[in-house]
Amino acid sequence: MLRVFLLKKIVKYLIENRENKGVIKLSDISPETPKTSVIWNHKQLLLKTEISECGYKPKEGKYPIISKDNKLLDGHHRVYSLLEHYDSDYEITVYIIKHTYWKIFWLLLFVLILYNNDEDKMNKDIEKHSHLR
Repeated sequence: MLRVFLLKKIVKYLIENRENKGVIKLSDISPETPKTSVIWNHKQLLLKTEISECGYKPKEGKYPIISKDNKLLDGHHRVYSLLEHYDSDYEITVYIIKHTYWKIFWLLLFVLILYNNDEDKMNKDIEKHSHLR
């Protein structure tokens, strides 16, 4: 539970510190999660059906998120659905985080080690720095 919370906080921080939107070809995006490892829930299956039946019409603010080195951080279901229905030269709008994939990875690992399931310490630190939000 704590780890999920921490990951959400860090991802929120990274998203808020994204450079901006960009346009990129599907072939240039590098998913870190293999397609066979992605689990599809009902909402994601609806997205897949919508893309196949109506085409890709992203809502404002609902774009895949990639790192500075084009590694896919969020939006795997969307990208895999697009790859099934469009060629690899199809261009999509993405959010670009201004950090590399490995920098993000090490940041997450550091935070998980730092708090090591100490939820009280983490909550105190979040309260102490809440003015930074």
